[in-house]
Amino acid sequence: MVIQGLRFDERGLIPAIIQDHETGRILMLAHMNAEALALTLRTGETHTWNARARRIQREVGAEGNTQRVVDIIVDCDGDALIVKVDPRGPACQTGEETCFFREIGELEEKREGVSVVGLASMEMGILLGELFEFIQERNRERPEKSYTALLLSGGVDVILRRLGEQLMDMAIAAKAGSKKELGSKIADLFYHLLVLMADRELNPRDILVELRNRTGRASESRVLPSR
Repeated sequence: MVIQGLRFDERGLIPAIIQDHETGRILMLAHMNAEALALTLRTGETHTWNARARRIQREVGAEGNTQRVVDIIVDCDGDALIVKVDPRGPACQTGEETCFFREIGELEEKREGVSVVGLASMEMGILLGELFEFIQERNRERPEKSYTALLLSGGVDVILRRLGEQLMDMAIAAKAGSKKELGSKIADLFYHLLVLMADRELNPRDILVELRNRTGRASESRVLPSR
């Protein structure tokens, strides 16, 4: 990684989302300066900038455990990082596995008319992005015995047929299945929708634009069916 190519803010810091590389769970949000990032790269353990103490610190959980760095990903603008780690125990000083353990639920900001969802939505977005990258990789490499590659090789007709089957399974689970079963079927549906997106060369940003168009009051008359 070329540190010089990153965009640090006016304080010389860059936000770093610390993520469990196996589960995808967000562990904490920290900041790094150039020196902390260099230490992280050199030692293979997470180092961050402690604004309160005004010093660099090695991230150590409540049980004295450190975070072994597996990978560091830079966003498209170069002004934020995702640090994928092996946490080796609880990441939070409270003893919790993650610093994000308090639910705020679903709140509504009435003045703007925008729904603010819990932190699980942020984690879900990251996981869906990683899954889409995995599907694109399968699309490029087409490995044998890969279900994803098999779907993509079959083309849009095969994908749509499987998507229809998944949609029917989800509908049945919604009517007669348990909450856990319904969640599983919805996850399957998400996966097959991402496969369809990869086949049709759609990017998650394309979907994001459409979803944003549906959040404003001005778009309600277009999105919602007339009664």
